[in-house]
This record gives sequence, C-alpha cells and structure tokens, in this order.
Amino acid sequence: AVLAADVGGACKVQAFINSELDLVLQYGPANSDRRWLTSERLPLEKLQGTVSSGTMTLAGNQCKQFLMFVLHDPSHNQWLKDGARDFEFELPAIKVSPAAPEVRAAAPEFAPEPRVQQEKIERVKSNKFAKWVGEAQEEDADAKSSTWNVDGMEVVALASASEQECIVHVLVDTMADLTVQWGPAGADKVWKASKRTPLTNHPGSAHEAFITIPAAEADKFFMFVLHEGSVNRWIKEGNNDFALELPRHAEWDRLRLEEEARKAAEVEKAFVGRRAFLEKRHEREGKGDISFASFDLERDCG
Repeated sequence: AVLAADVGGACKVQAFINSELDLVLQYGPANSDRRWLTSERLPLEKLQGTVSSGTMTLAGNQCKQFLMFVLHDPSHNQWLKDGARDFEFELPAIKVSPAAPEVRAAAPEFAPEPRVQQEKIERVKSNKFAKWVGEAQEEDADAKSSTWNVDGMEVVALASASEQECIVHVLVDTMADLTVQWGPAGADKVWKASKRTPLTNHPGSAHEAFITIPAAEADKFFMFVLHEGSVNRWIKEGNNDFALELPRHAEWDRLRLEEEARKAAEVEKAFVGRRAFLEKRHEREGKGDISFASFDLERDCG
C-alpha cells in the first residue's frame, strides 16, 4: 500500500509492504509519460511480523504526476515489479507558494570552443586517466587486468592475489556518479552472489573502487556491471556483463576446502537433533491415546 499527502508544499509518501523479505524501495518522480526523472534507494524497516515500511518526502519541484518505484531483494538480486512494468502511483496536487521573480543578469553570448581546443581538453583528460591507470598497474605488475570502452567511457579492472584474499581495483574514466554491482562466478560466468560498492570520485573524471574478496569465496571470474543511479542507467559490455578472470593463489584451494568442511560440519550438527527426533517417531505414535499423525514439512522441519 502507498499513501501520499501534501505537507506544506512538499509531498510525504509512505509505503507499506507485506513480505518476509528484507526489501529496498527504489523510487523516482515521473511526468505523464512515466519516465523516471531521478532515482533514489530507501531500505524498508520491519514494523511487525512481515510488514515493512518506508517514508520519503518529495520537495515541491519533485512532486510530479507520478511516483515510479520497484522493489529490490538484495539477498537474491531480484527486482520485483508490477508484471513487466514498474509500479506507478499518482501523486496528489501540491500547492507550492509562488516564489518572487528572480532578476537575472543577461547571459553572455554563447561562443563554442574551437574544435582544436575541445580535442586538446579531451586529450589531456585521456592522458591523465592513462597515467592514473599506469600507476595502478605499476603497484602490482603481476595483477591480471582488462580494459573496456563503453558509452564513451573507459573501464579498467585489475586483480591481484594474496594468500588470504583477492583484491580487485576498478577504475572508470567518467564524470558520472557510479556504483559497481559485482559477484563471483565460475567458468560458466553465472553470478553466485551480488554486492554493491560505490565508486569514489577523484578530481577530474577519475572514479575507482577497491573490492576485497576472501580467498574462500574467490572463483574463476569477477563479474560486474555499473549503475548510474541519477538516471537509473545500467552500463554493461554490450549485452553482456563485464567479466574479469581472476588470478589464483596456491593457498586458495586449501582455504576453500577448509571452508567447505566447516560448513558441512555445521550442517551435520544441525541434523543430529532432527535425526534423533525422527528415529523416535514410532515410539511416539504408539503412545497416542486417541490418534496420531505426522507430517513432513519443508525447510528441514519434521
């Protein structure tokens, strides 16, 4: 359920979701064409039982005709929508106090930079990023790396392995504020998990993120995509996700086996009590005064 009200020239919106999942609400205003104008994320808070709630306030200039939103389940990287469309909610009309007319100085006459000057600026920008990438590569000459050119930006990823972990360095030549969504994958390049890490903005157009993957979780490939939240745009290598083949450390296989053995021991410990309960089922049935029935439930319950 979604509720909205005018609160002094702004729009207060409350969303209530009945679900066992821990969800994030991604929302943005839209005009009659239902095209998102901006995008923000709001983690929902559990109120009671399976009911979650989230509250957002839209300023007067953000109160368009519709509020568009989708729900995200980060634990399974699943997006929940209204069928094949985003959810849409028609907002109430907001009364915004008229502002005093702004007196503006005459704008200077537009004079585009000469083409030679534009090319010089782009070349300086490209050279700065190339130098930045070169310095990152010099820090670890043995690191595996890949470079992609997509949507007018250069994307570079470097990965180096140590005994306990794999560190991935993602660098992007862009002015946009981006988030990298990433996860490990085997030879089939199918994601096994998903996490999000914001890119840090440096002077100019340089953005970067350092991602640490524990040795027991490292796989053959590091899969990732880039997300520009302000326009809800996903950046990929054409129709494919970016894929960086990770280096291997001799110690990783031993650590992986230890982690698998630890998890197997935890599962075995959890089943000990269940087996004892099931083995005494016939004894309990024989003690029933009137009738006795047993049922097999899902999720290892019995």
